[in-house]
Amino acid sequence: LGLCSGRDDVVFGTVLFGRMHGGPGIDRAMGMFINTLPVRIALSGRSAAQGLRETHERLTGLLRHEQASLTLAQRCSGLGANVPMFSALLNYRHSRAETFGESRIAEGIEFLGGRDLTNYPFCLYVDDLGRDFVLTAEVERSVDAQRICGFV
Repeated sequence: LGLCSGRDDVVFGTVLFGRMHGGPGIDRAMGMFINTLPVRIALSGRSAAQGLRETHERLTGLLRHEQASLTLAQRCSGLGANVPMFSALLNYRHSRAETFGESRIAEGIEFLGGRDLTNYPFCLYVDDLGRDFVLTAEVERSVDAQRICGFV
């Protein structure tokens, strides 16, 4: 994101599970509880290891606020109502390697298909498979795919 924007200080949206601090019984509640909130990361003068550590700390700290709405975050940001806080999204997901990409979810249940829909022009999905990971980037058509692949 820093390379793409030419900035040393970036803000991106991140997807939170929404159930960590949902209260008693949340584990039995049906439905999607995901929430998207902004995270600011300073890049300048940091090694990759230090950057990863600081990003982990920020994301961990954000969990306390996973129930806060994006509208509340926008209000607290000091930005105008029509000024977006971020235009890039990072979604880090823990996935099981043995079932990643398989159509069978559980006994008697088969995954027929799905599609991610987003309002953000740049999305990076990281599927952590334990020993390795899969990166998936979704970008607006106006962004050259080869440019994005060149950043990896």
